[in-house]
Amino acid sequence: MIRYNKALAQNTLMMVIINAVKIFSPLLILPFLTRRLSIEGYALVSYAQTTMAFFAGFIEFGFIISATRDVVEHRGKNEVIGGIFIRVQCAKMLLSLCAFLILVFMAISVPIIRDSLLYITIAFLATMLTSFFPDFLFRGLERMAIPTLCLAVTKMASIIAIFLFVKSDKQVLLVPSLELVSSFLIVAISLVFVKRNGIPLRVRSTFRSVWGDLVRSLHYFITTTSAKTISVITTYFIGLYLTVDEIAYWGFSMNLIMGIVSFYTAIANGIFPHMIKHRNLGIIKRLIIFLFPIVILGSAFCFIFAKPILVIVGGVKYMHAVTVFRYLVPMLVFTFPSVIFTYPVISVFGGIIHIRNTSLFTVAFNLVFVLLLIFTGWFTLYTVALVRVVTTMLTLTIRLYEFWRYAKGSASESKAWKRGYNVSESIYPLIG
Repeated sequence: MIRYNKALAQNTLMMVIINAVKIFSPLLILPFLTRRLSIEGYALVSYAQTTMAFFAGFIEFGFIISATRDVVEHRGKNEVIGGIFIRVQCAKMLLSLCAFLILVFMAISVPIIRDSLLYITIAFLATMLTSFFPDFLFRGLERMAIPTLCLAVTKMASIIAIFLFVKSDKQVLLVPSLELVSSFLIVAISLVFVKRNGIPLRVRSTFRSVWGDLVRSLHYFITTTSAKTISVITTYFIGLYLTVDEIAYWGFSMNLIMGIVSFYTAIANGIFPHMIKHRNLGIIKRLIIFLFPIVILGSAFCFIFAKPILVIVGGVKYMHAVTVFRYLVPMLVFTFPSVIFTYPVISVFGGIIHIRNTSLFTVAFNLVFVLLLIFTGWFTLYTVALVRVVTTMLTLTIRLYEFWRYAKGSASESKAWKRGYNVSESIYPLIG
């Protein structure tokens, strides 16, 4: 038991590190870029980061959940796992082409993208390459230590290079270019470790099997990218209707908020393989009891000390972002339980359809209200921030209702939640 708990803790820690490296690498260079780049230069960087985060989720297409699950269920069968790996990578090639077509449409309609095509193209290539990093495989095998170390080293090398060589807007192209080099190295190194783990890379795959994996992962795609879809919708309209300065303030504030939220996602991803195998609601209960008070206190700290935080991170010229940042802080409170209750709990126990429907509803809700703000002339950073917070609160409310309804309808799960032990094996057929 001690060895098992140690493995779980190590895997969760690796998830936290790998998510922190992926999402916090832009935040590490945030204070540097905000001081060396003009408002216009940082507006481009932040707009590209939000857009590329959506494309990363689009190309990932929920495989971080569905493929991880497949690997866990076939652990020890290297030939089967090799087939999963090849099909997922082929699917990502098709999705990359679709993502590029979406980017072309955005380039036609959004001035900030149209005026910076070279920057956006390089950033897209870097994002596409990073999406081919097979973290689903390493997560499913629970062998995250070495890949995590390689990812951290290459990303840190990229950050150091940006520190050294980006002096002003004239060198802004180095930001995505260095990310592109880093992404190439990460994927190349990961393939070496795939082969060292005995996973065959010459498994034949058909278009039908790849298409089948895409269809099966669609539910997970909708739910894992709902927040990113909301972000890119909001960012898209901000790019159309607001000034470059406002784009920079919004991007700066959202980068800080989503950087913190990434830790929530890392925790959920870390315990997901454990929940697939053991369905232990006691872990979820302990996480909520231990971490949620910390989340509340941390959010209060961010709200009260927003001004010095933003000045320290971004410099004096980003003091104008204090109000919109404070408007967005409640997202930190609402998002934590929403993330924890989604995949580690509701999806594992057969509620993926409910999660998918909730995600579609919240994306539609956000889009409708953003359009209403535009048509009524109330489209400002502050009203957009309020809509985003209300959408997050609505998502949490529905997630909690789904969990309550599920626990109420099953005595074994309800007892497991109260007492903190494994759920009865009899519910396994619910997982599908």
